Amino acid sequence: MAIKITLSGVYSDPEAGPLTGVTLNFTTINNSCQTQRQSQVSTTTDENAFYTISLVPNVYSVCEIDQRWNRKELGLIHIFADSKPGTLNEYLVAFPPDNVQPGILQAMRETFSATQQHATMAQVATQEALAAERAATEQAALAAAQRAAAEQAATGAATAAQVETGKLAERLATDGSELTGHGATTIANVLSSHGATTSSQGIGFSPDDNPDLTTDHSAALQKMLNTYKYIVFDTVVNCAGTVNTGGVGQVISATGIGELRPIGSAMKNKPLLVLAHERCLITKMLLTNPLLLKSQTGNRQCAVEIQSDNCTVHDSMFINQQSGVLAPAKYAPAGTKVLGNRFLDCLGAGDGEGNLTSSYGEDRGDACSVWGSSTIIANNHAECKTGEDARIAFHAEYPVSDRINPREFDGCNSLMVGNYARGAFRRHFAMEGVTNGLMVGNISAGGATWWAISLTQCTNVKSANQIYWDNTGSTAGASWNPLRGAIGILNFNKKISVDDDVVFSDDAVGFGFVTATQTGEHNFDLSARILCSKNTKYGAYLLRPKLARLEGVKISGAECGYKFVGTSGGIKYIPTVYDSGSFIDTTKSCIRMDFGTGGRWIARNCEYICGGDEAISFSNMDEIVLHNCTINALSRAATIFAAKKLKITGCSSNNETALAVELNRRTSGEISGDWLLHDNTLLALDFYYPPGYLSNISSTLNLRNKWPGRIICTQNDQWVSCGSTPAAAWLSLTTGKKILPAEPEPTEETE
Repeated sequence: MAIKITLSGVYSDPEAGPLTGVTLNFTTINNSCQTQRQSQVSTTTDENAFYTISLVPNVYSVCEIDQRWNRKELGLIHIFADSKPGTLNEYLVAFPPDNVQPGILQAMRETFSATQQHATMAQVATQEALAAERAATEQAALAAAQRAAAEQAATGAATAAQVETGKLAERLATDGSELTGHGATTIANVLSSHGATTSSQGIGFSPDDNPDLTTDHSAALQKMLNTYKYIVFDTVVNCAGTVNTGGVGQVISATGIGELRPIGSAMKNKPLLVLAHERCLITKMLLTNPLLLKSQTGNRQCAVEIQSDNCTVHDSMFINQQSGVLAPAKYAPAGTKVLGNRFLDCLGAGDGEGNLTSSYGEDRGDACSVWGSSTIIANNHAECKTGEDARIAFHAEYPVSDRINPREFDGCNSLMVGNYARGAFRRHFAMEGVTNGLMVGNISAGGATWWAISLTQCTNVKSANQIYWDNTGSTAGASWNPLRGAIGILNFNKKISVDDDVVFSDDAVGFGFVTATQTGEHNFDLSARILCSKNTKYGAYLLRPKLARLEGVKISGAECGYKFVGTSGGIKYIPTVYDSGSFIDTTKSCIRMDFGTGGRWIARNCEYICGGDEAISFSNMDEIVLHNCTINALSRAATIFAAKKLKITGCSSNNETALAVELNRRTSGEISGDWLLHDNTLLALDFYYPPGYLSNISSTLNLRNKWPGRIICTQNDQWVSCGSTPAAAWLSLTTGKKILPAEPEPTEETE
């Protein structure tokens, strides 16, 4: 049985006091019967700065490694077979520097002492002296033999170590393993006191083993994480509990068959690996979930949880994870980078298709979700496992929960660039509560069940992506009543820009763009290009936007281009819509507003082309302006009801016969508002002002938009304004007669 001596106590600094979370490394100086030279053991002080460790006899070099991987050499200690338990400080003080000696030399000195005793006995009797001399000679020969054997063993051990080192170096070189930001992985930084492989620590299953899903390596792995800065997985490692990084700037990678995976039902509600320190790096890792552990309630299962700033997850593969990379709102980390990873066969928490009442699935089931700031999610790949109902592929959000350390920049400055998503995620790319965001160059390759792109409560965010929309009528998450479409904006948004390209599959349904929910004001720019299917009812569904700037929008193939819903249901928004340079080519109508109160629709230089009877329909608007627009339909260019102010100027049609404009459900007759209808080609505008409008100085015709040279029509004449004031005269272009506006004479009914 090996002899071990225990060292324990409270580890402290003369100035700082007790030191918690400090790793103490003990490295053997000599070869012995129980250890080889350079063998290493370690212990980490607990929350009370207490440590304990058991050591076999040898001379040890002792060093301290703190949580920032700063290294301090403490000195040498000598453990003898008959040493007493004590503290590290006692042994450091007691060790004399000249006691550094090989184990074989100590054995020889002990032999020499025995020889001296025999020599003393020889003085008593000659015969005993001769016997002692022979014994001494034999003992010296034995010592020489022991020395030769020890030297041979040391040489053999060194040779074996070189062989193993060579094998590992060859494997690392073959795999091309690199630690991003730290240069190529070398045997020096893997096997030095700052780095180790899992195989060198006896953790996990090697290629010759038969891996099971019951053996738990989490305790040994945690000890390794607490000891080394550079961790290389080259075995298959199981964890039945969460493991945490051991210090600032830790680098964790994998090579060969290296793999990390959760086991045990408890892990369905726990993270596997937590980045608890700043500047940690995960690179080239393989993290799997072979038991498909997941949950609909409680804490979230995830492969990597980020709890600190400036951490990076790079070039790794996540398989069968309910949450691949998760940065919870509680910690709100800044500077998170998720780069070049693959999230395959992602799991969800929803109950999927056909369940119309389940509310599960809206708090978990993401490939990558970060509640934080200055986030970069770039060049990743995510796919949902067939048959799963997942939530979001890539997600950046303002940390809405109680944060440990609230900061002014929380939720700001996020990039989501060059990612790929496919499969039954409810959203492929989502930003929520983000200020200053860029979501560009991403590809939504089909399968999204709610929206391919969603923006919720964002400010100053731009979206410009490629979307393939193939939703044929999904019912996933039906209890939430989502208005499904390729692009969805929700609740409220301010100064967002949507410039995506959308292509529908032939059998797809839903909207191209939709303001899906509303709890505040939407203020957005839309420049999307949307190629719809024959099943698309509305290319864009505009639910009471406060301000919508539509510029260069292209919608084709839908039944209707814009569906515009004004104020209703007690929500009193006055919407304003600017449409500039858009091209709307639809089967039935281009613009349809079913109801509304107030608001403005200003369209300039647009083409509204439809195959139905009517291109445009508005009602209850404060102002409608159609300027230099081309309008084509079968019967009517526009139907406008109860508008307070209307201008149709410079518009035209390519029809062979004139298209009617229906005002207040009439195609001709008197008008009673401040409407401007002239200079239109092939639009039938058979409306005129009653003569009383010209003579009444208080009419809207005289009070508003009156300028020198303006021409208006009455039933039998045309009149030109001689000035811009309400009292300026109107001059007949046929008779030269003048009408001077004045207050109307009171009638008997008005007296």
